[in-house]
Amino acid sequence: MDLCKLVFSLVRGIDDKALADQLSRSAISIPSNIAEGAGKASQKAFYNHLNIAYASACELQTQIILGGFLLDRQVDSEEELAVRVQKMLFSLMSRIKQKHLVQY
Repeated sequence: MDLCKLVFSLVRGIDDKALADQLSRSAISIPSNIAEGAGKASQKAFYNHLNIAYASACELQTQIILGGFLLDRQVDSEEELAVRVQKMLFSLMSRIKQKHLVQY
């Protein structure tokens, strides 16, 4: 949720509406997929939604960097938080796999 807030503040300064819209959608996708997956009946479905959220976080990291270039400023705090979110998601996904709750 904190990452979404940071992204929304970044988006306000971007004139490129396509990138601003994509930044917003990627940011919203992360907690939305986590919540949707948590509401599913199986751990495999939860894992799959976490994987989608992780991919959105990776996409968002790239878009944050692009947004910084467009704004001609550093976006270190936004990018660092995106990386932290990626690490948290990856860790949770790894724990689910380790517990053999998901077979791959």
